[in-house]
Amino acid sequence: MKNKNKNVAWATFRTATQVVAIMAVILVTLIACGKSDSGGSVDNKNLIGTWVWESGTVDGVPESYDDPKKGLIDKRCNTKPFFVFTEKEVSRTFVVENIFNDVLKKYDIETKKGSYSVSGSTISIIWEDKSGGSATISIVGNKLILSGSEEDDKGKKHTLVETYIKQ
Repeated sequence: MKNKNKNVAWATFRTATQVVAIMAVILVTLIACGKSDSGGSVDNKNLIGTWVWESGTVDGVPESYDDPKKGLIDKRCNTKPFFVFTEKEVSRTFVVENIFNDVLKKYDIETKKGSYSVSGSTISIIWEDKSGGSATISIVGNKLILSGSEEDDKGKKHTLVETYIKQ
């Protein structure tokens, strides 16, 4: 009788072990499949290069950059903002609008340089003038998506999402 009980105990133990092993494999598979380009961490190697502005939204409302009806192509020197990432440094080139009065405006192209770090899906940038901040970052195919928030002059927070294309 002892032998029979011993065999039943071993069979039960083996079955339980097999079930645990199968569940572990399923769990590892689900975790691995859950990591994707759209929400996982960004690898610096994928970030290195030049990224040119494609589109953006402020509080869900699309931003128009080169709108011929408003003359923005000519006014903005036909230059879209872009980032250049190296292994540890970043530069951002963009157009600055200098308003002298209601009629006279001047558009200059400026470049900021700084350092950056990526942790998971967050990028932090510190510019040479010690300003900076962080944003959520993702890379999907050849598109870089940055999202974050910013306060306007009146203290109101706005949600910004910008999409850049790798060149």
